[in-house]
Amino acid sequence: MERREEPVILFQASLSLIVSAGSKSQAAETAAFLLNRESIDLSPVQMVNDEGEKAEFRMESVDAVEWTRVEDIREGGRFKVYGTIRLKLKVSRPEDYAAVIQAGLSGYRLPRSIIHDHTVWVIPTNCGPAFACVLDEKASWKPAVQEPAMLVAAG
Repeated sequence: MERREEPVILFQASLSLIVSAGSKSQAAETAAFLLNRESIDLSPVQMVNDEGEKAEFRMESVDAVEWTRVEDIREGGRFKVYGTIRLKLKVSRPEDYAAVIQAGLSGYRLPRSIIHDHTVWVIPTNCGPAFACVLDEKASWKPAVQEPAMLVAAG
């Protein structure tokens, strides 16, 4: 019997997160505590395409969360921490899969904020929601895993 799986979507986003801390090093540690591979809930991610059509994606795994830079925003112990998150996603519903294929994966992105002209991604974690500003995002297909048919010996 041949097992076929749908393709995996590799999603990467550059983020900034505002945290309260006493120093830059503490801010980096706080961001790493709030958002890391183990703290993020594998909840569905909703995206929209250029026409405003929504599609839901299942979060299969968090490949990496890397924090690379800290900036003092000069607001009483608040810092902006910059980093990258990489996820593996799959299309949640069969009807969304057809729409995603037709529209092209590159047309889908996290929805923009109604209040601001940028994306604020509310990431569910085991510490409560993390509000991250998405600076850049990209997605690509990873081909489906196909296993060869198994041979069964009779006799």
